[in-house]
Parts: sequence; C-alpha cells; structure tokens
Amino acid sequence: MKDPQERLSSSSPSNRQPWRWIALGAGGMAIIVVLALWWSDYRRPRAAALSPDVSLTSDARHRTVTGSMVAPPPPDCGWNLGETKAVLLEQLPPFPMPPSVKAKGRGAEAEWFQKWKTTDEGQAFLAQPRRKYDVSVSHDGSFSIEKVVPGDYWLCYSFYDKLESDLLSIGHKTFSLSPGAGPFALGEIQMTVRPYLRKGERAPRFEVAAMDRAVMSLESCKGKVVFLHFWSTECAPCLAEMPRLTKVYDELGHTPGFVMLGFNLDEDRQKARDYIANKKLVWPQALLGSWNHDLMREFCVIGIPENFLLDPQGRVVEKHLPGDQLSREIRRHLDDPGAPGRSADQPRAPAPR
Repeated sequence: MKDPQERLSSSSPSNRQPWRWIALGAGGMAIIVVLALWWSDYRRPRAAALSPDVSLTSDARHRTVTGSMVAPPPPDCGWNLGETKAVLLEQLPPFPMPPSVKAKGRGAEAEWFQKWKTTDEGQAFLAQPRRKYDVSVSHDGSFSIEKVVPGDYWLCYSFYDKLESDLLSIGHKTFSLSPGAGPFALGEIQMTVRPYLRKGERAPRFEVAAMDRAVMSLESCKGKVVFLHFWSTECAPCLAEMPRLTKVYDELGHTPGFVMLGFNLDEDRQKARDYIANKKLVWPQALLGSWNHDLMREFCVIGIPENFLLDPQGRVVEKHLPGDQLSREIRRHLDDPGAPGRSADQPRAPAPR
C-alpha cells in the first residue's frame, strides 16, 4: 500500500503523475486516507476479490444508490461530468493512531503510519476486506450504483482539467445505507472548483529566507527561466526523483538565464538540513516547515513533488514535470530564441553530458 497521502493516479492525463504525494490541509486527511484505501485495492493480495455482486454476509439486502454530481456555476462552465472519476468505498474504522502522535503534526503522523503498516496489527487492519463499487457518472452528472450492500460508505470523486492536467475538483460524501427495498437517493452533490495556477498566468510574487539566510524572491529572478520545486524528506516519490534533479542542476545550474529553487516542507527543519547536506543539494533551498505556509496556498500546491517552470516574464509555462522530462523541457525553454524576455545574444543551454 502506498503512503496514505500519496496522490491517486487516474485514467486522465494526470495518469502520468502517480508519483505525487497529496495533502489537503486541515480537514483533508479523511479524503487522503480514502483515496489511499482505494488505491490499495489494486496493490494488496486478497483471498477473494470483492465486487458489487459479492456480499460479505449471506443475508444482506442489496439496494440501488442514486445521485447526481452538480458542476459549479455557471451551468455552462463547460464541464463534461461524464469524465468525473468516482468510487464507492465501504468505510473502515479510523487508524489506531495514538493522540500523542496526532499532536505532533503531519510529519509525525506520516512517520507513524509508515512504521505501523509494516506491523502485524497494521497489515491485518489494512487487509480487512471491504466492498468497493466503481461509479459511472453520466454526462449530465447522474449516477446509479446497483446491488449495494447496506453499510457505511464514502463516495469519493475527482475531476481533472484535461488541458492543464490538473486536479480541478476533489471531494467525498459519507453516508450510511440502511436495509430496505427501494432505491436510496443521495441527491445532488455540489462540486467545487479547486484553485490552481494555469499555464500563462503569472506566478505569485514571493520572498522567503533560504537555508543560508539569503533571500529567495521572484523579483530577483526576473528575466530568467526559473524552476521551482516543492518537496519533503517524508515523501518517498520526492526522494526517488532527487538524483534526476541533481543531474539537471549539474548540467544546467550554471547556465546564464536559468535559476533553480527548492522549497522543503519538513516540519523537522534539522532533518531537512541533514538530508540537503548529505545529498549535496547545492541549489538554493527554503525551509518552509509546513504545508500551511502562505507560499503553498499562493501556488495552490496540494501534492508533492510539485514543480513549476516560469518564463523570463514570471509566467507559468510548464508544471508537474516528471523527472525524466525536466532536462528536455528546461532546455527547450532556454533554447527558444523567441521566448518573451530572451535576448538575442543569450548563450544557449549546454549540450547534455
């Protein structure tokens, strides 16, 4: 099973980013856990696969669950609701996380979960069979889930912007399905738009202290191609791609007209400092120390590793670049003589080693 805060992959263009670690701030842990449980169904072995046609109890009565997803106003916002990804998951009891761990924050919770899921108790808890029903949403937002066994459920949904390959809406609805003969109507589920930076938009201005106490600001990068990277030592996908970032910096870090900046989210700042020193990450790093930092909200970051590539005018030209595409895309923008803000005599990026 993956980290409970790892972003769920989908069959949309975001499928090329299953490596992102997701966090939604206060009140969002439930969604994170639900999505992690959903993904774990594809990862862990079970004695027998469950389906909507298989009941865990011989006398449970099936019901049909109906409802409708409602796009945000205005009604002609252009969403094809048939592209909504949704799943109905039976609820499991909360993880038996000690209150003392919760009191220490997100970092301590993630560390506890990683250790606990390898224990006999954790493996037995996560291996509990649970019912899962794939939900097909029609173009008008309506859905009907057949043969649902009574119980407590999460209905989880997400909607992606195809052009931006970005999560546009995410949410869940909890409900209890009691035994009965007729359909169970969930009614309308109002979707909301998650703010995010679109390509072509100017990146928010920022000014934060780097680890060496120098000032990292967008203003100081004016006229250059800028690569911004958000990460944490508690995020396994972040650590896995770090060698690629190091290689990119070795090849391009000293190229005129290019700047690479890192933003670490570890609550334990000393742990981040030790990692940066041990791995020799020599590009500027700011220790934000929290998912609640203003910069995270301004850049609309909900999953890591996350990155943005800015043109010399400070506009977003690329985002969510996986490690194997970084060097190529950075070079492409550095080598574009027609790029806004680029001078004709600016040297081209060095060839790959």
